[in-house]
Amino acid sequence: MPIQSLTNITADSRVVIDANIFVYAANRTSSECANFLERCAREEVRGVTTFEALAEVTHRLMLEDALAMGIISEGILAAYGDRASPFQTSSSTGALLRRSST
Repeated sequence: MPIQSLTNITADSRVVIDANIFVYAANRTSSECANFLERCAREEVRGVTTFEALAEVTHRLMLEDALAMGIISEGILAAYGDRASPFQTSSSTGALLRRSST
């Protein structure tokens, strides 16, 4: 199945929701993700996710809060390497973003 914009997903579709959708909506870095989750909440689209995706969302938002509060630093995250810290800070929003492997 080809990748498509979240706005193009038709009503009554069943969709597996990845952690990034939740994170980008929570960080307000993607109105498309926020609108998509609103469509799921209205049951226009049938979104499902996994426990693992929710655990990743929780962990990423916790790290973001810890960085914002000064509890941890980007240097500490970087010291653990890409496997433990797949994030970078967006200079425009301060939000954490997943590093691209490309």
